[in-house]
Amino acid sequence: MQISSAGDRFAAFRHRSYSLFFTARFLAAFAIQIISVAVGWQMYDVTKNALYLGLIGLVQFLPSLLLILVTGSVSDRYNRRAIVAICLTISALCAAALLALTVTGTFAPIPVFIVLVVFGIERAFMGPAVQSL
Repeated sequence: MQISSAGDRFAAFRHRSYSLFFTARFLAAFAIQIISVAVGWQMYDVTKNALYLGLIGLVQFLPSLLLILVTGSVSDRYNRRAIVAICLTISALCAAALLALTVTGTFAPIPVFIVLVVFGIERAFMGPAVQSL
């Protein structure tokens, strides 16, 4: 068994396509975490209700659980790059919707949960598509 050198470990980054993919995936994951924390923080700040804080995680995770068979099948049958591009667009639209709810002062649990369900559905489709690229 041969131990690879440090140069071999990062050989994939010499390919521009992989570097762009890795950077986009890293930034998307970072943005998802920022949005999740910010929404939770703001929801608790507005409502002072811990139940709503817990529901934020549930409404984002539940679509992945319920759609697991569908999303895997879709990522196997259709163009994965297109699925990822569509999912990133939907993710940006969800972030814009959350921003609009905040800026207009209409940040309330029900509209936020609706946006987060769409966000969760997007993440449910993006997961298998990204993993299989």
